[in-house]
Amino acid sequence: MITWADAWDFVPGPNERALELPLALATAQQAPRGWILDAGCGLTSSLTADSDVTRLVQVTAGWRHSPIRGRAVTGDLRALPFRDASFPCVLCLSTLEHVGQDNRKYGMLWDHPGGMLDAARELWRVLAVGGSLMASVPYGQPEDRDWYRIVGRDELHDLIACWPGSSLVRHARRVEGGWTASDGEEQPTGAKPDAVVFIRVEKH
Repeated sequence: MITWADAWDFVPGPNERALELPLALATAQQAPRGWILDAGCGLTSSLTADSDVTRLVQVTAGWRHSPIRGRAVTGDLRALPFRDASFPCVLCLSTLEHVGQDNRKYGMLWDHPGGMLDAARELWRVLAVGGSLMASVPYGQPEDRDWYRIVGRDELHDLIACWPGSSLVRHARRVEGGWTASDGEEQPTGAKPDAVVFIRVEKH
């Protein structure tokens, strides 16, 4: 399984899930015991279902889903219905870039642009001291694509500033047949995101 320490010379896969899911599971398995918050329901795959991650609370804003295991909750990531420090592990995969965007394709009402940083601060609020947070967003030259946004260097800096802990940032870019590590330079993005940034933060 891919880990945060790997070189990522080449990881086969048609999309960012090839890196996202193994990194999320590694983060969850290394976190203190307790319920894991899956903000945005990114852990919807057989890889997760076959893992030993068993205590999930999956939050989505509108579309109905069946949880892999654990609980399904409807809620806005900018106003999570949980107490402070509720979770020792918070995962948010390919979700923050949709917050405040035109999410009608997901069966939700159109929302006003903005709000990604509000959601980031909420994720930090519900993360317990000693816990781990992992997030991923598409990265490149900043661009608003209606239902999601490409996050650039400045916005990434603002995002990480919402999480004042010990952070690890890894960049990856699309290559033929898979993904490889990149240096984090902003590049133009094609029809699909060509680069992704992965962030893991420990809360002290």
